[in-house]
Amino acid sequence: MEGSILKNMNAMKRMLKDNHGRLLEYWILAAVICISLAVAFGQRSLWKGILTFFIIIAGIAALIGLTMFFGRLGYRGKLKRLRKKLESPDPEVRRAASEALGELWYQGREAIADLTGALKDPDEGVRFQAAISLSNFREDGKTAAVELIKWVRSADHDIRREAVDALEKIGSGAREALPVLFDALSDRDWPDRWHAAAAICFIGPGPDDAGALIRVLEEDTARYAAEWAVKALGRTTPAAVDSIPALVKAIAEKGRDIRGAAIDVLGNMGARAAPAVPEITAALRDEDNWIRGSAASALGEIGPAAKDAVPALRAMTQDPDEWVCEMVRKALVKIQG
Repeated sequence: MEGSILKNMNAMKRMLKDNHGRLLEYWILAAVICISLAVAFGQRSLWKGILTFFIIIAGIAALIGLTMFFGRLGYRGKLKRLRKKLESPDPEVRRAASEALGELWYQGREAIADLTGALKDPDEGVRFQAAISLSNFREDGKTAAVELIKWVRSADHDIRREAVDALEKIGSGAREALPVLFDALSDRDWPDRWHAAAAICFIGPGPDDAGALIRVLEEDTARYAAEWAVKALGRTTPAAVDSIPALVKAIAEKGRDIRGAAIDVLGNMGARAAPAVPEITAALRDEDNWIRGSAASALGEIGPAAKDAVPALRAMTQDPDEWVCEMVRKALVKIQG
């Protein structure tokens, strides 16, 4: 659970950075408008109120514009200083500059060319840091994949994990890394191999990878590795249909997180998951409300093909958990039309 929570927190942080804090900006804008209107309506004359409102808004807009202008100047200055450090004879200075350039990813894309050039640095530490920093630029950082692949084979567990996580951030642009990631996932001596499964999931496995993921689900004793293997299986459509027997078995035998992930994947298959309806229906009686609700939701996604589950769903309309009841009601509508 701790690993899943950590993944979700990191994903949330990336999402907030990707949006450049727009949600916060919208709230600030709304507050400014409300305050401006309050001041404007406090004027005795309508025209004075309107003029006051526009003066306040114009003043704030000018202040924001100046802030952005000087912020851009500061960014340019920092970029120039870091580029100078990349020319330093000291590899540690170049490595630190590469790391700092990666932290500028949300301010502009000018650093991509500098980091791409640093991938050819004679010092391997600089090359590694440049590749890690380039991964912050996601798809634009796919040029780093070749360098990162080398480090996935590292005997140092921390470096290996860092390289794998960077490939995960690059996503579909790092598809060439899938073979080495599967090798890392099969390494039972690596305690963090679930990171490889998560990276495979985010990069997007191919239909031919379903067999390897099924083996991880069936044989790997690491809970997080099996859980992420299930999630990755959900991205191997249409080959995911071949994984239905393994997913059904996981519902009956595995732990909570793996069972929940398997139910979700089966639900996403829609009517093709009809063979799994009996096992998903049985999960409606689970003592865990999340499993019950997920099972109801999955049956609804399967649709009319899950009609045999209708009696069990009707018996759950008075479930003590309100969210489960809601999922049951929605499922009945989807199945019965």
